[in-house]
Amino acid sequence: MIIYLKKIKTDENPHAEAHRLLSSVYKKNYVLEYNNRSKPYIKNDSSFFFNISHSHEWVCLAVSSKEIGVDIEKHDPAKTRLAKRFFSKKEQEFCKTVKDFFDIWTQKEAFIKAIGVGLSYGINTFCCFEKQKGYTIKNLEAPNGYSLSVCEKSDNIDEIEIIYIKAGL
Repeated sequence: MIIYLKKIKTDENPHAEAHRLLSSVYKKNYVLEYNNRSKPYIKNDSSFFFNISHSHEWVCLAVSSKEIGVDIEKHDPAKTRLAKRFFSKKEQEFCKTVKDFFDIWTQKEAFIKAIGVGLSYGINTFCCFEKQKGYTIKNLEAPNGYSLSVCEKSDNIDEIEIIYIKAGL
């Protein structure tokens, strides 16, 4: 698994930058298709899985040979009030800091993105501290003030390479 993190300029469109990053990594002509929940995949390539996330000045692309989900979020103290609504009791007890909140939030989003259902699945329907059948969720080292998590359809994530790309490249 490889995680590409690209810092973008404030005037750059994060969605366009994410797709530019995908094009530079995939290096072949491709057609994007979408599942019934709008998760993109590359048509006719069942060996290349990817997922995209962006938050403020960072765009993230995760690639793997297995189903994958990724989420990056900038820490915003105002959002921590959502814990009571969307976190299990165990997750709420763990939440002592803004970083704790976003570490859990990004794990939840990475999981629902990996299984291809998005927010319609309901992030309050599972606890990220409990094993999700057939999936592994991990927090990763993130840029200062951000949380980053990845989820892959596997029993264990052995190797993760993180590549940082400077703005403007």
